[in-house]
Amino acid sequence: MSHAKQTRQSRVRLRLVALIYTVLSMALLLTLAACTPAPEEPVGRWGVINEQGEWVVEPQYFNSGERFVGNRLEVNTVFRANETFGNWGYLDREGNWAIEPAHYEAHAFSQDGIARVSNIKGTRWGFINTQGEWVIETEFFSVGDFASNGLAPARSIRQYQRGYIDREGNWAIEPTFDGAEEFSSSGYAVVRKSPNDLYCVIDSEGTIVLETELLLTGSVFARKV
Repeated sequence: MSHAKQTRQSRVRLRLVALIYTVLSMALLLTLAACTPAPEEPVGRWGVINEQGEWVVEPQYFNSGERFVGNRLEVNTVFRANETFGNWGYLDREGNWAIEPAHYEAHAFSQDGIARVSNIKGTRWGFINTQGEWVIETEFFSVGDFASNGLAPARSIRQYQRGYIDREGNWAIEPTFDGAEEFSSSGYAVVRKSPNDLYCVIDSEGTIVLETELLLTGSVFARKV
């Protein structure tokens, strides 16, 4: 037998051995996976304690807000790691449902008793009151929180530009901005007029009061270099 033929046969044998090893390894992994029990205990439960460390609301929720605002705390109903994303609702201080879990996302209530919530995978936003009633329907692709001047940044589902709505859901400042931040307590907000523009500052009337050569990094200004 020629040396070249022996070499080819050796290569074929090595390939067969490698293939058999791969098949056996996969079969072993599948067997181990089938025999491994799924975790039975809920993972990452959240509840509420009092100042003495006693459970006021037993830990049974996948996620929750940081604190009660008034008598409402937002919580997520899913608490098992292998389950899909669940709905958000609001508990009262006794752990009862004050607002049934029917929202895809939910945020804390403001001091004046309204909260922004989403119903359709985070792409339809509106506002509810503490009874769960809609005060602003889900007509917006995104919204921010209301500031003390009664305005919140918002983007309509029908257009890309952002503006500011009042507490009735009407445009107080028309949606003409590429970017819009929430108003500060002093009554000013940072906006960007178009994708290629730098940020500027507007007042509560939507008037530009400061044209800048600044870029926005988080909530901190940094001079463009």
